[in-house]
Amino acid sequence: MANHFWVGSLCLRAPSSSSSSTTLTPVSSTTAHVKRPPSPSYPPNVIAISDTLTILEDLGNHIPDKSWMLYLLELFDKNTAAALELDLICQFNDRDNFWAIFRGINRYKFTKVLPAVGHSYLREIIMKKEKKSIEFSLTDLSTEQNEAFVFDVSSEDNNKGFSYQGGNHFTGIEWWNKAGGSNGNTPFPVRYKVEVSNLSFGQATYDDGMSTRRTIDYRPYNMLIPNRDGVSGVKEYPVSFENPAVKDDGKNIRYAVASGKTIAGIRFISNPPGMPEAV
Repeated sequence: MANHFWVGSLCLRAPSSSSSSTTLTPVSSTTAHVKRPPSPSYPPNVIAISDTLTILEDLGNHIPDKSWMLYLLELFDKNTAAALELDLICQFNDRDNFWAIFRGINRYKFTKVLPAVGHSYLREIIMKKEKKSIEFSLTDLSTEQNEAFVFDVSSEDNNKGFSYQGGNHFTGIEWWNKAGGSNGNTPFPVRYKVEVSNLSFGQATYDDGMSTRRTIDYRPYNMLIPNRDGVSGVKEYPVSFENPAVKDDGKNIRYAVASGKTIAGIRFISNPPGMPEAV
């Protein structure tokens, strides 16, 4: 579909023996040369993902009529590739909200926790196989206000084969441009400058070997691989992915989304000594 665009990165794990150093290579032109990374993989037995989204600056609303853009936290089911999302959706009419999305359908609008410049938000998606549900949790870290939505997967007629395990995690930007004619064939400038940090995956652990007492152990990713839509024909996106780095704790990846130009997302490899490994 010509008016649907996305660009960003897949969150993965690099083999522990790949490197003890950090390599940053934002891909921003067709002349960029990127050293081939070690073979990445998505961690096994992932039942949850999370990140922290901080809204740094309002860049102005340049969204066309009846159009919108999304700051994505997106997990794909391992078996069915169904998309689970907790996104900040910015609209042409300034009615911005966080939304829980399943299989491309908006399921819940968060109305207690609202987007505001200067605030940081913890976003979590947790799959609960034993309850056949998905919990979407949003916390404003500035006010400590939490809001959660539980979606009943069993209510879907086509949920057979849903594994309740992650197969891929995407971080980045998505556009839906509903402008008429040729004006709808390109993405538009981003609404907010934001920082995305604490990109993490959660695996189940069981207290004292008791399967009924489950906790989630969150671990950081250490690799981002560029990813973009392959059908729109867009050669350049009006966004930049800036200052990719590892936070002061030496573990968690962070980067900024701002206005600019790019042909793809970020390529990032970080495997410092002592970084926890997936189990």
